[in-house]
Amino acid sequence: MVAVFLALLSVATGGCGEAPARRPNVLIISLDTLRADDLAAYGYHRETAPSLTALAQQGVLYEQAYAPCSSTTPSHATLFTGRMPGQHGAFNFRTVLPESEVTLSDVLGEAGWSTFAVASSVRFHLGSGFPQGFDEYVLHDRLDKNERSEAVTSSALDLVDRALAAEDGQPFFGFLHYFGPHEPYAPPEPFRSTWHPGLPSPTPEASSRYIQRHSQPGQDVPPDVLEYLRALYDAEILYLDTQLQRLFDGLSERGLDRDTLVVVTSDHGEGFKENGRLSHSFVLNEELLMVPLIFRWPGVLPADERRPGPVGLIDVAPTILELLRLPIPDGVYGVSLVDELHGEIPRRRPPVLAQGGDLWAVTADLPSGRFKLMGRLNGERTLHRLDGSEWGGPDVIDSYPREHELLEALAASIGAFGQTSEDGDVEISPEMRQRIAELGYLHEVR
Repeated sequence: MVAVFLALLSVATGGCGEAPARRPNVLIISLDTLRADDLAAYGYHRETAPSLTALAQQGVLYEQAYAPCSSTTPSHATLFTGRMPGQHGAFNFRTVLPESEVTLSDVLGEAGWSTFAVASSVRFHLGSGFPQGFDEYVLHDRLDKNERSEAVTSSALDLVDRALAAEDGQPFFGFLHYFGPHEPYAPPEPFRSTWHPGLPSPTPEASSRYIQRHSQPGQDVPPDVLEYLRALYDAEILYLDTQLQRLFDGLSERGLDRDTLVVVTSDHGEGFKENGRLSHSFVLNEELLMVPLIFRWPGVLPADERRPGPVGLIDVAPTILELLRLPIPDGVYGVSLVDELHGEIPRRRPPVLAQGGDLWAVTADLPSGRFKLMGRLNGERTLHRLDGSEWGGPDVIDSYPREHELLEALAASIGAFGQTSEDGDVEISPEMRQRIAELGYLHEVR
């Protein structure tokens, strides 16, 4: 199906499907639960990820990039397809990414790239739909949490070596998922005590249980405990960064720096009571949706440049395809950022849509400022002005009726009111249910 589609669209687009003179390798790196503003590259006061600071200096960083949801499954499905959760239908453990969806791995595989994926979360289990389109698929979800990052990097470099040794000379497309900053926050020493000497409770080993018990608004967390949890989270990022540096060093040692398009991002952020919540769930607040997004391709993309955004993970797949001069499949909602990556100012900034559970949100730049309309399928609405308010600010729906009207119409026009159901018919085994519960996601499989 994909091969026929590519052939037809290549003719229709007058040759845009021709391979570029330089066919690069492509590497997408997803860092689970990494909020953008805990990185020095985004202005954070701690240097939690030196390798990402260096990567940003070598490429283009988006200052405001949005995930389409605050949960792993729908965000990654959007990353792979360029379509919203309500379009692709992959919401949680009870739903899968349908085979009918055309993924980035499908398109690149048909176009001549060898494809592999290395993941480290139960969300990517073999029945999830995510393996489609990959020649090699490695899952490190059963290892101890502190072993997973090292395993992902080791597997990735092994697969790169196998791709380089192949006689067909195909470039490779790799997707790497690091579990890293996700709870429980249990970084090994010496990272664990980098920014905090520790508290009697919660211990790192118990942080997941503590977070689950204090995750909702109204469940107060003492300031010293909140400070400790944030320091542990940052230490997790610092530990993860050692493996990212090993990965980047490995690419450099193999002479792949200039021949590899690297994209680094995350599926969602993490809350530390900015809007009353700890951790993350199907809530569409800024601290859960704002993620890092960095593109690096030396000699093709600019170096050490920043773009304001807002953009979304939904834009990554079409951007990569246009960079490779490959056609963008029908049904893709995201837009290519290629011109903007090269410094052109977009004439119109598309709105950013998010969906999760029965929630939806649309963010757009209006003449009077940047506004975000949040709604539920039952009709509830809140409007937030993002200008000058880092976390969205109070509900101003009564003060800005015109902006409410505009965003309501915009949301309807781009399908915000479409399917957001999490219902599915995938059977969850008792063993899988237990593993899901340990991560705090039991609400998804009840």
